[in-house]
Amino acid sequence: FVLRGNGRMHTDLSGRFGNNDLLLVHGDAQLDGKLEIDLTSGFFPAMGQQFIVLTANTVADTGLDLTGLWAPYFNLQVNATTVVVESQLNANSTWTSNGFGAWTDLDNWSSVAPVTAEQTAIFGNATSVPSTVIVDTPVTVNAMTLDHSLTYVIAGAGSVTLDATVSGTSPAISVNQGAHQFQVLVNLLDDATLNVAADAALDINNQLNLNGNTLTKTGDGSVAINHVLNTAGGTFACQQGNCSGSGAIAGNLSVGSALLSPGNSPGVLTVTGDFLLDAEGTLLLEIAGNTPGSEYDILAIGGQADVAGALQVALVGDYQPDLGDHFDLLD
Repeated sequence: FVLRGNGRMHTDLSGRFGNNDLLLVHGDAQLDGKLEIDLTSGFFPAMGQQFIVLTANTVADTGLDLTGLWAPYFNLQVNATTVVVESQLNANSTWTSNGFGAWTDLDNWSSVAPVTAEQTAIFGNATSVPSTVIVDTPVTVNAMTLDHSLTYVIAGAGSVTLDATVSGTSPAISVNQGAHQFQVLVNLLDDATLNVAADAALDINNQLNLNGNTLTKTGDGSVAINHVLNTAGGTFACQQGNCSGSGAIAGNLSVGSALLSPGNSPGVLTVTGDFLLDAEGTLLLEIAGNTPGSEYDILAIGGQADVAGALQVALVGDYQPDLGDHFDLLD
């Protein structure tokens, strides 16, 4: 078998015990071309897992290289009688680049760039300055963790999709400390949790598509929705902490033991579907003048409103309404 310099050999990896492509050469193999690796849907090899892709009587390596999307995530080993690829995929990858960098650049991560639903992207305290992570192509992960007192901005023309693992672990976003921003399109392919710890904050400044799933906000921290949250039949459930923003929820909004504050002191939060305020929830509406939307908060609801809980009205600054002034706070 001869693989010349402009030739390419493709191999699919699906798991162990004969579930992978294997080229059996009963004679000799001379390899001077490209070996392309592909993973079947749902398969995620563990770090260090090895796969024999070719056996021969003898193997002569005169310039064999890995190629394709998965090439950076494998090591190539050419032995006397076999060709082996070894996985370098790690379930957890930590961002290490200061200031600015691309998500898909391997040099910006502690191990490999997380691009599958079996991986977690960790943005921790390995950086010493506020950092912007550029997502220029669609990427998929199972979970994201933001854990730094300095700000991370996730931005770019691509998208981040959160999906369940093969074993069924639901997607999750955790904000453990600091104030961070999503300026990139985010998609959910399963029910997910968004946990924001006390004194931490996440601003969603680009579209978030729930695709019929439920995003449950927990933790005592704050989330601001400043763009379109498109539920497509799903629900944003603010169960704990503070939820605010001047964006739109294209679907349903429920508030549990949490504080909902429409606008950004003040502003308009739009819910195209139904709104549910539980008995343990609080709706805070701020008034700084007589102009709706710009000087006092509005919660605009396109569907049905089922309101229990508490209504708090707060005057902002030194504003004092005159007797008889009318404010349409919930529409």
